[in-house]
Amino acid sequence: MGQATLMFGMGATKAGTSWLHRYLSNHPECKMSDPKELHYFDRLEDNKIERAVKKLDQRIDAIGKVLRENEDLKLWRKWRHRRNLMEWRKVLTENGENTDAYLRFLYRDADRARLVGEITPSYSLLPESRMRQMANLPVETLFVYVLRDPVERLWSNVRMIADRRAGSPEKVKRVAHRLITKVIEGTEVAATKRSDYANSLRKMDAALPKGSLLVEFFERLFSEEALTKLCKFLGIYYRPGDLTGYVHKGIEIPMEDSARNALQRVLAPQYAFVEQRFGSLPESWKQNMVKV
Repeated sequence: MGQATLMFGMGATKAGTSWLHRYLSNHPECKMSDPKELHYFDRLEDNKIERAVKKLDQRIDAIGKVLRENEDLKLWRKWRHRRNLMEWRKVLTENGENTDAYLRFLYRDADRARLVGEITPSYSLLPESRMRQMANLPVETLFVYVLRDPVERLWSNVRMIADRRAGSPEKVKRVAHRLITKVIEGTEVAATKRSDYANSLRKMDAALPKGSLLVEFFERLFSEEALTKLCKFLGIYYRPGDLTGYVHKGIEIPMEDSARNALQRVLAPQYAFVEQRFGSLPESWKQNMVKV
């Protein structure tokens, strides 16, 4: 299997995880999972392996259709991605809960790597027992958790969900504003949970060995200083990266002032917790922070 360190990217959603995956994938000492988000441990937890397999089948079929209709040799990345999806499907369908099979998938073709990893933002929602299971795998294991301004992260998450649900670009704005109203009313909880940094960090503190977790701010991530710290933590050499930031930037929709004010109140405990734990906050956080 090799002796590479295993890294889990725990999130948060819409906090630069795609950028981080791309940076590490382009690093000569790293071998990152393809697909990026394996959702292994959360699908075990919620017993939705069959649902995950159905989604994989849809992706495999869609890519297969593209490949059958095109003879462009530049599509080799799609061939490789489809092959990886099919191999990952075998892990899910033939082994059940089998972390050995999971690790074999991650570590295949990783003989020269110093770091192997996957990034699944929803891992931050796992219960403490699952996080402890991940920390106790038979390899050296590290964890990275990126925090983004709670209000901005939540609004970005809502826009992403709206884009998926709307059905057409013309409807995205209306759906986004409807969703944010539900968030404020407490009837749309999925996106809000991903801004619950306090709960996630308490579980990580209890489950993960001391020194195995790096927490970084999204607002400070795209800098040489942050990348240097990240590489040192992961045990790989520093390599310059694209510091422009976004990979999957959401549709730009202004947030109404009334909604922003309401979200600031709803998320005030998160700002207070992060400030108490880490001290100085990025300037952009302070603009959305209200005292509780």
